[in-house]
Amino acid sequence: MTRILRSYGFMIDEKPWADSPAVTARIMVREGDSSYPCNPRTEGEHEIWDATKQTHGLLLNDLIIRTYLSGPKIMAGRAMVIGPSFEFGSINYVDATLAQRALNTLKRIERTIAKGNSHEAGDVIMAIAQAIGAEWCVQRLGDGPPSFSYAQDHWRFGPVTEARDTYRKAVEKLRAVKAEANREFA
Repeated sequence: MTRILRSYGFMIDEKPWADSPAVTARIMVREGDSSYPCNPRTEGEHEIWDATKQTHGLLLNDLIIRTYLSGPKIMAGRAMVIGPSFEFGSINYVDATLAQRALNTLKRIERTIAKGNSHEAGDVIMAIAQAIGAEWCVQRLGDGPPSFSYAQDHWRFGPVTEARDTYRKAVEKLRAVKAEANREFA
């Protein structure tokens, strides 16, 4: 029996965070050549569930990379682009194994970012891709609201460099909003 290995990638969203413009890259999984992505396992990635050797023992569920604009209305002329930062969006439960997987994941990402001296948003995306072996970017097609299940939507997969470029463009939009917000209060 041939095992269908999981592969990893990013889904980029431009949605507000804490009432501020933001861009988020979320880690997603693709099982074999499935036509849709899925979420990483909540208990962490493991080879017995077809994780790659590179992701075995890591926690990727709800791992996000975020860049946002500090409240332009609140900051009155001092709006700043914050990030990119990486974090776990929410973890519903924690035991010693899960905490260790989260720590291992964050340490691996931090080492890879430091090794590449990555600071710019696109470079951070590529460093994280290298740390976890991400290979692709996915985009939901269609203008309507997302379905209840990823399988019910239509998706387009592209190379991981597309995630880098999309994230960079979104950060540039944030910089333009920042400049405009700061000009309003100058």
